[in-house]
Amino acid sequence: MSFLNGINASVMQMSRHLGSVVLPGRNGRDAGILVCRASDGQVFGAYQSLCRESCDRRSFIWSSPEQVQASLEQLPQGCRIVALLPKSHYLTRTLETPAVSPEETASMLALEAEAALPAEFGEAEISYRLLPAQGDGSLTCKYELYIARSDELKRYLSCLADFGIQIDQILPSALVWGRVLDLDEALDMMVVGSERDGLREAASTQPDGSLSVRTLSESANENSSGTSNQALTEFIRSSMARDNFQEKALAVGWVDGQVPTGSSDGKVMFRTLDYLPQEIHQDAPASKGGENIVSLAAEVLSQAGDSYDSSLSRANLLPRQLLHGRSWKAVLQKTITGAAAMLMGLLIVFIALRVLTVRYKSLAGELSAKTAIIEAEGEAIGWRIEQIKSLNAAISTQGRFVDLIAGLYEATPEGVTYSSVDFSNTGDIRLQGQAKSMALPFLLPQRFEAQKCFENVSLRDAGQVKRTGGSIAEFRLEARQAGSGGVR
Repeated sequence: MSFLNGINASVMQMSRHLGSVVLPGRNGRDAGILVCRASDGQVFGAYQSLCRESCDRRSFIWSSPEQVQASLEQLPQGCRIVALLPKSHYLTRTLETPAVSPEETASMLALEAEAALPAEFGEAEISYRLLPAQGDGSLTCKYELYIARSDELKRYLSCLADFGIQIDQILPSALVWGRVLDLDEALDMMVVGSERDGLREAASTQPDGSLSVRTLSESANENSSGTSNQALTEFIRSSMARDNFQEKALAVGWVDGQVPTGSSDGKVMFRTLDYLPQEIHQDAPASKGGENIVSLAAEVLSQAGDSYDSSLSRANLLPRQLLHGRSWKAVLQKTITGAAAMLMGLLIVFIALRVLTVRYKSLAGELSAKTAIIEAEGEAIGWRIEQIKSLNAAISTQGRFVDLIAGLYEATPEGVTYSSVDFSNTGDIRLQGQAKSMALPFLLPQRFEAQKCFENVSLRDAGQVKRTGGSIAEFRLEARQAGSGGVR
């Protein structure tokens, strides 16, 4: 399908948050990964543990939901389930766009896809993979888009759902085959297939890092072998047309039964992928009882690192409605669980309050009875205590007041008189008076400080005031009674 102008508006809406949802494994990803695909009323599956100590590998061919349930019960709960989408169910396109922030990438690719797909294509799901940068300092980025019709995805997922399989991710096969080619730099092309249902795909890496994936055969009829071989020959011929294969042989990795011998002119070399587990690489008779494609995918995905995991999340073609539905379901489940926990907590608090209320009512009754006795018998005692306190205060302050008057007398020089003497109950002393000369008020702070009963003495104000027949000095002095909390 070639790029045409126009696209259904729903494609834009569905792809607006392209690759923004990451669905983790059910209870953690250390338990392993299960890759499955549906074909001709059957589901092929392969499990690969992520624990390198156990190296647990299993393959399955399911024909009924009961078989699926029995097999899944034997796998760890944290197993992540991935559906492998064959090339016949999706398109690949390469786009080059200006470099933008990761948050804006999805929206920009969605706009580019809107102008690329025909209007009759209908509603679609789109994911992407970031291609390797070409050179340094480039202001653009290249992406490989994976485009699948929403109705085809729903039918494919429905086949898996009929078997009771709920997947976490649906990944295009190109992503897995590209990973195999990345692991083996000497490999130019690879062919994978299944003798059971006749599915065969070939993949090669383009000079810009994008993948060319072609479905060679997808039916197990009598003519499929000839059709598949012809398609493979054409694919190999188109790959060899590139300049870099004019001087060397084209290395083709083969994971599709018995390995061919190669071309007569030495331009094509077929070889097995020896670094893969033996059960993945099978001869033709053995492959009828196993499933090479999903086994290879499980092995490759189990070796993916953190950086490749991010590519998997961006290439996930799981429909957005399904992801959002699962998110709402998870939120609803957590809300119900939280509400139940809150109600249980409120019930426990209510019971505890009722118990404490009964207990404190009993204590309050006892306290009221004791209070009544104290009020009846202790009122007279209280009066007596207050009388004793007043008498004690009078006795304790009597001597201080006498010392204060004596100190005031000693500190006052001749020629100074007071018009106002104020003693507060906090021990503050305020004096106002007159002096015959302006010099006398300035002698008062020193004379007061010399007395043991005064402290913090300060002359606040002093001035000459005219009177009849002459003038007189007026002053204002403040001090505090030493060592006293107050004079009563």
